[in-house]
Amino acid sequence: MSSIHRALRGDVLVYRHGPTERMIDPDLLALHGRSGRTLLKAGPMRVVITALAAGGDLPAHGTSGPRTIQVLEGEVICVIRDTEYRLGAGDVMALGPGIRHAASSPKGAILLLTLVHPGRRRRRPSRASMRRAPRLEAEDTGDATAGAATVGDGKA
Repeated sequence: MSSIHRALRGDVLVYRHGPTERMIDPDLLALHGRSGRTLLKAGPMRVVITALAAGGDLPAHGTSGPRTIQVLEGEVICVIRDTEYRLGAGDVMALGPGIRHAASSPKGAILLLTLVHPGRRRRRPSRASMRRAPRLEAEDTGDATAGAATVGDGKA
């Protein structure tokens, strides 16, 4: 399911995490050993569901902000500073900013990641998006819909 068909922002968002609702792309999982979908974008915070195939891994990487790794299913092995941490379903690991880590899953796993990117800047608007939008004008129809805004010439 693309982000076009699901909400990424809102005051209240509810996701069901049954097998068919996880939004994991089986083709990507088979091809790359992992697949993920962003569930929430809220300012500098992201919540991402990620699947690792059996034998799948995430090479060593770090982030500028804190993150959590919650194992929903399976087992994942995180390596941080030459120390191996085995996490199973229900376990949560919190990492501080800049902590480099790698992850692998011998039998496959579903993870829920929470990432915070402090100081993340908003992208500059493109020139196309900066073009002036059509002016909104109120229609005077004399009925209960008076004052409703229409775009452009008001023709439907």
